[in-house]
Amino acid sequence: MNNFKDAGLTVAGILYGDTFLRRTEFWDEDSRNKYQIQKLKKLFIECNENISWYKNIFKNMQCSPMHDNVIDIYNNLPILHKATVRENIDQFVNDKIKNVIKFQTSGTSGEPLTVHTHAHQWINEQGVIWRSWRRAGFNLGDRVAIFRSYTPKKSNSTIKIDRFRNWAYLSVYHTDEKNLEKYADFLVHWKPKYLRGYPSSILLLSKYLKDRNIIIPTLKAVFTASEMLSISTRQQIYQNIGLEVFDHYGQAEITVMFHDCEKHEGMHYDWEYGKVELLPSSASGLYKIVATNLHNMAMPLIKYDTGDLSDGEFSTCSCHRTSPLLKNIIGRDMDFIINFDESKIPAVNFYTHFSKVKFAKRVQLIQERRGVISVRFESWSSENRSAAQHELELLSLKLSNTIGLTVDVDPNQSIIFSKSGKEKFVIQKLKY
Repeated sequence: MNNFKDAGLTVAGILYGDTFLRRTEFWDEDSRNKYQIQKLKKLFIECNENISWYKNIFKNMQCSPMHDNVIDIYNNLPILHKATVRENIDQFVNDKIKNVIKFQTSGTSGEPLTVHTHAHQWINEQGVIWRSWRRAGFNLGDRVAIFRSYTPKKSNSTIKIDRFRNWAYLSVYHTDEKNLEKYADFLVHWKPKYLRGYPSSILLLSKYLKDRNIIIPTLKAVFTASEMLSISTRQQIYQNIGLEVFDHYGQAEITVMFHDCEKHEGMHYDWEYGKVELLPSSASGLYKIVATNLHNMAMPLIKYDTGDLSDGEFSTCSCHRTSPLLKNIIGRDMDFIINFDESKIPAVNFYTHFSKVKFAKRVQLIQERRGVISVRFESWSSENRSAAQHELELLSLKLSNTIGLTVDVDPNQSIIFSKSGKEKFVIQKLKY
């Protein structure tokens, strides 16, 4: 998506967030239910017409989204899992929608999935995010320093300024003493109002600032995402730099979002964005988060198992917003990869890189020595195993050159699974 298109959709999202979404967070339960039923009906009708996976399901259920009770249909639909979508991807894509926006998941499972969306859904996305940033006092044009999602092409370009958005990106791949000093000096002189990044990266930066008594008086708050924010990490960031942390939960599958508010009592459910069910898990008191985006007609995922868990059921917040609250969400790991210089690189960065390997079905990184990671993989078939290995070796060479790690592809070792059959994208054997 180019900058001008992104800017146009973002502005539309801001207007949506500042008007409609500022009212709906105070709607009563009956109004919320009516809104979701209306959106579900529209979604089901689109699925019945243009999504072959759901055409077949509705046919087998002998139901009509146009005429039958929407909630009855919803309740009888099966839970959808990532593996099912990946294995039948073409049956979930709406060919009638052109100019789609594509995202690729990664997740700690190391099993990527390409997800399609479209402009209308993206406006909803931006509106919900804008509303959450507003809770921290953010205004359009405020400077934001972002410590995530930036891979420099050269090791000496660890800071990139996006003047169009008034954002600056700091490389999380380069967090040795020299670069942390560089980042601190940049922040003091650039004077951002907000920090945004992975909780682990922000924590690392905040500790550096505290240890050296560096104060950035322009900063007002921190926005975190993409890793689970623990209570201790939130507290440590506040103790280090005196800033409140506003957390975000979402996924590249774009089925659900939750956001923190100024009370920091949990995560508000953005029900205007998606419908969420909490289903019992095998662990007492923990619930599976199953979600449906209410606006994504390009690739509807209905009753999608996010793979994450809620610690408890919905409750309310003292902020007086009526949107339901989850006290805690449990999910993606917060591992680091340790470089030769002992700098810590958030593992979430590697998810994005390795998720783009076309012929690898699963990828797993194992670290036993500082600065060295071993890559294990499983290809989609024996015929394309060599192609998967070649892709991984090219990516490993790129990472070695840009980040300074030694990355070895090991074609002779199998993916490691837990006793319960789960796998982790990163197995970190070093103590840090």
